[in-house]
Amino acid sequence: MNEVNEDVIKNFEKAADDLIEQEQGNHRRALAKTLALLSGYHKEVMVDRSLLNGFEEMVTFIMKFEKPFFQIQMVWSILRRETPDKINGQIKLMRSFKDMMGACFDVPSAIAAQLEDIFKYLQEERRTNYEVYRATSLPELKEDDRVMGGF
Repeated sequence: MNEVNEDVIKNFEKAADDLIEQEQGNHRRALAKTLALLSGYHKEVMVDRSLLNGFEEMVTFIMKFEKPFFQIQMVWSILRRETPDKINGQIKLMRSFKDMMGACFDVPSAIAAQLEDIFKYLQEERRTNYEVYRATSLPELKEDDRVMGGF
């Protein structure tokens, strides 16, 4: 953004005003629609994509702990204990955080909402020393971590 020459911006101000007006003054929506158009995803819904390997129709989740853990098997143990076989059997590509405060893993898009519901219920109904949520970005991952769980 800092690379845009100030003199160039003047050429686009009228178009920007028109776009904002088309969206009834909603600046955020006008910008979002412009970005969607520029990205090429303006006519179709974007598919989920793994943050770990870029595979389509996969969602990356994070399990974050209050204290560091020492083996990734602890994360697997929690997932196997708290989720039905049809879910934990589809967990792929688990990686530890560099600081060992969590791990990330992929699940197919089709079961992502069910996984969220399970862990939301667990966090509301009983005290857990971790939280599970959809990743929007990845922390630094442990380099020597063996990729576990397929793909």
